[in-house]
Amino acid sequence: MKILKVVLLATAFGLTGCAAYDESAIPQAEANYAVAYQQCVSEGKSGLLKTATDFNNCVMDAQETVFQTIKFAQMGIFDAYRKRTTMLAADYDAGKINGKELGDGIRATSTDFATEVNQVAQLDAQRRQQA
Repeated sequence: MKILKVVLLATAFGLTGCAAYDESAIPQAEANYAVAYQQCVSEGKSGLLKTATDFNNCVMDAQETVFQTIKFAQMGIFDAYRKRTTMLAADYDAGKINGKELGDGIRATSTDFATEVNQVAQLDAQRRQQA
């Protein structure tokens, strides 16, 4: 199985002064993610994760822990992101899409997720300024 690199969305962490998440928890969340992601890569390379779905689930678990650690206020956005990436990985495993289509789909889904996270953070910042 070709290992896919799913990058933790830096835009979710580039926003400061925003109550949509706990900014003070970011360093620990990033450190934990780096370890968990490398574990996913290692397990994928060693054959423990046999399918794209297995690898996706591992990475999504790592990312979900990050968003829980920083107490991201809108976990429903993450749940939808996870569902979309899981469907893409399942389609790849079933032979419905090829590796390029999977990679393109994951990138597009990640971009959409980052946009939604930014929107939440911007709305939260606007509310705080108006208060």
